Amino acid sequence: MNATIGAKALTQIKEYALAIARDERFRNLNTRWTFWVISNDLDATAQAEGAQANRPRGVVYQSDTPVRMTIWAKPWSEVLEENRMRLNVFQQRLEHRADQGTALAYLRARPDVDGTRVGLQGWSNGGSATLAAMAAAPNNSGFTGALVFYPACGLHGRFEDGYKPYAATRVFMGTADEEVSPKRCKALVDASNAAGGDITIWLYPGATHSFDDPGAKRQKVEANADATDDAVQRATKFFAAQFAARAQ
Repeated sequence: MNATIGAKALTQIKEYALAIARDERFRNLNTRWTFWVISNDLDATAQAEGAQANRPRGVVYQSDTPVRMTIWAKPWSEVLEENRMRLNVFQQRLEHRADQGTALAYLRARPDVDGTRVGLQGWSNGGSATLAAMAAAPNNSGFTGALVFYPACGLHGRFEDGYKPYAATRVFMGTADEEVSPKRCKALVDASNAAGGDITIWLYPGATHSFDDPGAKRQKVEANADATDDAVQRATKFFAAQFAARAQ
């Protein structure tokens, strides 16, 4: 995720979560969906949504109809603090550093999470972090798949010798991105494909950085609106397919 979770991030995760949970392939499943959005910090809006009296701290959305769903939003510091004892064991006995793997282990330890079906998604700086996380293969037991929106693909030169995600990864960018280089990302994806990586990039003509921002400033750009509609559909189908495959 981006550095701070705000109204934009909450809107995006709710839209994606509802779209996935309502997919017809899961219509007859008797399950409760749990989604998490984690970043460095929460702004005032996100903090207020996660501090409502009738919900556990951190729950920003909860429903029992038409789908049974809970969405959590927390900063990394809080997630790691809640998992402090396990983290201490890792650090002391395994010399393990806190990272995305720690967060995945935390989620899998929760009784309300299906540990075999956990997806990773990031936007902008969070997209870059997602790419990096998907390169650290955890013995085929990592995230089910990943969605990456308009990342910076230089990644501090870390993958100059090659990049290959351990699970299916999909990248979405606009050709008019004013903050990061679509050309560089396409080169990274093309090279990864050549090495056998399951990664695909969609480049939307005329779309800008943050093209899926629901605010009027971005969505009044026709290319952004078109890109958002297409990306949401592809993202929803992608996670639905990945989760369904793991359920079999």
